[in-house]
Amino acid sequence: MVEADYCLEAEENILCMLFRNGTELMPIAQDILKPNYFYREKNHWLYETCLAVYQSGQPVDVVTVLCYLKQTDPRKFEALDARNYLHYLYEFAYAPPFEDELRAYTKILLDCTTHREKQTPPTKKYSRIEL
Repeated sequence: MVEADYCLEAEENILCMLFRNGTELMPIAQDILKPNYFYREKNHWLYETCLAVYQSGQPVDVVTVLCYLKQTDPRKFEALDARNYLHYLYEFAYAPPFEDELRAYTKILLDCTTHREKQTPPTKKYSRIEL
């Protein structure tokens, strides 16, 4: 079990997998991965958008997620600095996506979420410097 508040590397890898192969992985992701597992707010928003795009019947990739977010929530789109952040995430992916990796990274995020929820009093969230 991971005993940390978050694992940004797992969050980023999951999003990269979905952007590169969302058609194959979204049916699995929607069943095992919840938006609140994402610690970084930007990643939370992106995963929620991936779910919405998938549920609308569109393929999940960088273009459809960007367009959907820009049309449905321009405020989040601007706050996200979406073009730069998604480009960063897309370049971050270094290996082809596999279902086993998705499940392993989801387990890491679930462990982190459980750890955050068990802490009393809750720790203050410190924002990271965004690149």
